[in-house]
Amino acid sequence: MSVGLEGEGQREEQRDGGEYKSWGFFTSGLSSTDNHSDLPTGLQNNRKARTIQTQDIIMKLIFLFTFLINLAAARETINLDDRAVKLPRKQTYRPGKIDGDYISLPLSRSENGPAEYKTSTDKTTLVRPAVTLKKLPDQYIDAGLSKRRESFQALKQLRRQVSAADFFECYNSSPTPSPSDCQTLTTQVLSSNQDLIVTANACLLFTYRSCQAFFCSLCTTISTSTDFIGNQLDTLEALCVENGQIGTIVGEGSDGWDVGFVSPGSGLPSYDVC
Repeated sequence: MSVGLEGEGQREEQRDGGEYKSWGFFTSGLSSTDNHSDLPTGLQNNRKARTIQTQDIIMKLIFLFTFLINLAAARETINLDDRAVKLPRKQTYRPGKIDGDYISLPLSRSENGPAEYKTSTDKTTLVRPAVTLKKLPDQYIDAGLSKRRESFQALKQLRRQVSAADFFECYNSSPTPSPSDCQTLTTQVLSSNQDLIVTANACLLFTYRSCQAFFCSLCTTISTSTDFIGNQLDTLEALCVENGQIGTIVGEGSDGWDVGFVSPGSGLPSYDVC
């Protein structure tokens, strides 16, 4: 009797080993137990229970892994949306070419702004390749109108804005401006409420501590506003600055322009988009 029991135990061990080796991802475990119909009913039930339990664990792990991937993607989208609307986006007009005589007004600053916030003018000093630019998502392109001197001009402006395609790029800088300094700077620009005229290859500068913002006319004399400039800076905060980079948004065409963040004293970029 003892010999018979020992042999049976060895056969059971071999069957167990064979079962584990033959288990597949989902269903091969069940087929393995079916091949042992000569086993006692209790042992067959135990094996089926272990197989079902293993499949259940695998499925739960797959669902958990999928859920975590979707959660990470959703949080990234939510975070980007939150950053993009951090400051109220103002309705404004796009930069446009100025023909004929004009009066250039000096760049002003808010009376209640911090003492370290400064404005000045300069010229572009760096040429960056336009091939590195990516299309700016449509939701970040300003196409609103706040100025309509006459219906014909407004219609021309509207048609041009609907087809607008702005571009941007983010890149590394050393040192990197502080995100909080850049946010303060953007707030000050948006609170200026000023219409501006910028001559060809000239730049407007806005500086606060470690952060400097610029707006440059790349081709000809154009009109713009601090509302438009501030909107673009707020977009760049979301796309570049909060990721530890600086960046530029570029409008192409005969009235081309660029706007962005740099470290003070690092030079102002220009692109061949005219």
